[in-house]
Amino acid sequence: MRILRHQHYEAIGTVTLQGDKFRLTTWRPDGPGNHVILSARELEREIEWDWTEDPGAGETLEAWSNTPEWEAGLKAMQFTAAWNTCSYHGRYDLARTLDHAPNIDAALALVPGILRELGESSLF
Repeated sequence: MRILRHQHYEAIGTVTLQGDKFRLTTWRPDGPGNHVILSARELEREIEWDWTEDPGAGETLEAWSNTPEWEAGLKAMQFTAAWNTCSYHGRYDLARTLDHAPNIDAALALVPGILRELGESSLF
């Protein structure tokens, strides 16, 4: 795994092999950001433009993962994944149920039942 630090904003990147491509995952202080799948050439161009090799950035990532901001970011990501799963199935009624929960913890408590109704075993 390669560990990178973004040159323009606070983010850590991890690079893993996925088949014959590379997955560049971006992590921020408030949790997972996004990921892209790149060829070797695209990855090297991306690193050259925006990233710096920094094996020590793993320690920063570890420190971030133990903060309330990180926990809140994970919950937001889970909420978004649940909402998108409802949308994928055309079940906007279930997405609205998530939207109308009094808080994110209440919304996430609804997810197992929603997944059962959709015939899904998990969000990921």
